[in-house]
Amino acid sequence: MQVSVREWKTETPQFFTFSSSIPFYRVNFNSCNLFHETVSFTYHRRNVLIDLPTEIKTYLSDLFWKTPDVDFIFCLDDAVKYNWIRSIEILQYRDEYAKSKDLECLIENNPNLRLVFALCEIVDYVEINSNILQIQNLISMKAAAFTMSHVYQFKGKNAVFANIRFDQSDIITLIDKWMNREIPALKVHGSGYVFEPESLDKYQGKQWSESGLPNKYPFDPKIQRYLDFEDDMYHERSIVITRDDGKLASVFTDDTSFFFWIWH
Repeated sequence: MQVSVREWKTETPQFFTFSSSIPFYRVNFNSCNLFHETVSFTYHRRNVLIDLPTEIKTYLSDLFWKTPDVDFIFCLDDAVKYNWIRSIEILQYRDEYAKSKDLECLIENNPNLRLVFALCEIVDYVEINSNILQIQNLISMKAAAFTMSHVYQFKGKNAVFANIRFDQSDIITLIDKWMNREIPALKVHGSGYVFEPESLDKYQGKQWSESGLPNKYPFDPKIQRYLDFEDDMYHERSIVITRDDGKLASVFTDDTSFFFWIWH
């Protein structure tokens, strides 16, 4: 990546806050061999700079000195060199340039990685064929390439699969696997269809108002910002199911959407 100090100084970071009061910074980089276009990443969590010219490091340190909880993570083919990376968010890229070996190397070197695909599609021949289902935290906001079989194969701690593909029988199978402790914490969203509420009777679910859930969060509250935009719309109409160990999950379905949450 070749970026002059002048170019860096024109890329003024923008500060964002969400309802969960978690700040993060976004900087655009115009030079990245992997993505071949302007790419945005978000940076948060530890104050570490990867190998850049001293004057650029100094500029960034001065820029972010008030925010020690910031990670500076760059394009994927640079990021694979470092084992301290804890979080990377990929907002946009061109599928044909993605390098499967770089993603595999990144995950292998960073077992506790939190990987977010926010605005870009997950690609069958790149991400799913890598070891992406082994990382600790996976968030895919456009997971059309995934099937419920991939959900069951996820071995990490937390996952969000939005806009996933599934058929009607998958809902009951998904709930049964959670009841039997066969899947970790996750959130699944897909296109809806008519689903008879009576199908949930065997789980003895409760309406939201009876569950006492408003003070809880899906997953770790630190990543709640990825869920806020839809949770407020559907939580109060969801059916809450309790597992024998006290863990809770919500199910919502109508003719446009299906959601399944496991509560933190």
